[in-house]
Amino acid sequence: MRRGIQVLAALVLLAAPLSWPRVAGATVQHVWSVVTGTASGPIDAGASKTFQVACPVGEYTPISGGYSSQNGLDLRRASERLEFGKGGYYEVRLDNNDTGASDVVTLTVLCVPTSYFSTSTKVSTSSYSGSGAGNPPDQRNFGGATCPTDSWFALQPTVSFDSPGTLLAAGRTNEHSAWHVEGWNETAGVKMTVTVTCVPFAEVPAFYSTAHTDSLDGRWATPVTVSCPSGMTAIGGSTMQDGIFTIDGAWGAISILGHVSGNSYSATTETLAGGKVYTRVECLPAANPTVSVAGQPWPDSRSGAAHWTWSATDPASGGFYKMAYTCTVEHVTQGTSEAPFSCTSPYDATGLPDGVHRLTVKVTTDDGREATGTSDVVVDTTSPTVALTAPTKRFTLGSSVTVRWSGSDATTAVASYRTRFRSAGRNGAWSTWGTPVTSAGTATARTFTGLRRGRTYCFATQAVDARGNVSAWTVPRCTAVPWDDRDLSWSSGWTRTQPSSWFRGTASSTRTRGQNLVIDATTRRIALVAQRCPTCGKVEVRLGATRIGVVDLSGPLARRVFNLPAFSTRTGTVTVRVLSDGKLVKVDALGLSVT
Repeated sequence: MRRGIQVLAALVLLAAPLSWPRVAGATVQHVWSVVTGTASGPIDAGASKTFQVACPVGEYTPISGGYSSQNGLDLRRASERLEFGKGGYYEVRLDNNDTGASDVVTLTVLCVPTSYFSTSTKVSTSSYSGSGAGNPPDQRNFGGATCPTDSWFALQPTVSFDSPGTLLAAGRTNEHSAWHVEGWNETAGVKMTVTVTCVPFAEVPAFYSTAHTDSLDGRWATPVTVSCPSGMTAIGGSTMQDGIFTIDGAWGAISILGHVSGNSYSATTETLAGGKVYTRVECLPAANPTVSVAGQPWPDSRSGAAHWTWSATDPASGGFYKMAYTCTVEHVTQGTSEAPFSCTSPYDATGLPDGVHRLTVKVTTDDGREATGTSDVVVDTTSPTVALTAPTKRFTLGSSVTVRWSGSDATTAVASYRTRFRSAGRNGAWSTWGTPVTSAGTATARTFTGLRRGRTYCFATQAVDARGNVSAWTVPRCTAVPWDDRDLSWSSGWTRTQPSSWFRGTASSTRTRGQNLVIDATTRRIALVAQRCPTCGKVEVRLGATRIGVVDLSGPLARRVFNLPAFSTRTGTVTVRVLSDGKLVKVDALGLSVT
């Protein structure tokens, strides 16, 4: 039997997100975690049967339901129920209008956590009675259920009849607080009851609605599938016909097998005499947006300015949601932050003090979804510091020397140290500074080898921080390698020996007063390297005619360096003259330094 209806009202279709006004203090989960429950069972030819499916997770509540079948037979809804709340379910009673074939029915229910909604809900119920039988336009029940105000959101309705009837089509109105329902009855006075559960509108994310327009000519159409845009999740759907009361004088449409499958809603529809039927899917964003922030000192870290850029992506961009940005600048090192402000990429900040500065960008879609991204920029306009701590001795008896330092940087870290040296011979002429040798920022020392006897070496170090700031060169620290006794001119009263542990493995000794060791040089400091012993003698050191000092070699047995007082730099003949007689004078080396 072909069953006619009349359409309750025209349905205006949306291809953009509904505007979601929010109330102060409202809490909303903008991306819903949707789980699907399914149940299947057979239905015999020409039979009527009730099917039910519950949410698969205990703390979830149904928000929509639907059904499909294995063979796609003409299975019409005699009633439909969505029980909201924990332990809720979707239930439908189906009439198999095909008296010659059976089918297998699969129910689908979509559920979300009950925690998404407050305990505040309302139930709205309306009843409508058909006027008669025989003339298809009179075999109708059409109406709906509406929440008390627009501050409520109507979930999928429950529809029942007090005598055999058929639920033909149902669809949400553009005013989110109501559903329109179309039904059919065979006898006059059959009452159709429509009930909707209303949840606070402020607790529902803004959904996107789109529809497929299907032109029919009085026959069953092939199943129509409407898909959500990429990045969005289907949470329900509906089918309604166009026209206010009739389609070209005929009596409407019948919709069956409506259900959500994956990211789509599908249904099959028949009209009695042509016209258009809209199959609509309702979609929610499947994920929050993302934002990536990048920052850098501008034009460099020593400028006191920062430059940030960012880009945001909305996976639900097919829903045409708009995005806005709010920025917060935090001066991490100083422990202060600025008030949030509306911003667009890029963003520049100037006059920043040294330290870490963090930009946090919050992207908010116009349906309330959010994401944040941060980027730190280090401003470092201050050079690091470094000081030499070695060498500490004016003279060294080895062919190598270790240079030591201590450095730090107030803002970032020392990235590297550079150490250079120059040297001077006995004529007092300095070489140019050599090419600096680089050490890691964690290093505290560097050893230089290949030092030559008779030369004065001066070392200086500078530090480079992680942002390229360079310290001044340190005040040089100097050390000199002595001349070996073999390098000195000597009078005939000296005896040469070769003690292996002495400087260069040689020594010169005498017990005769007036014996000399001499060398011409430009110098500022003189040191005598000689043996000390209880019975050792005494020498004087002169530069030209000037006595620089007298060295008493008596004392505990040891080889030691005797440093003489410094003087202004002079050029002349340095003479070591024996003052004692009959006492041992044993000389290892003579140190001359121009610093």
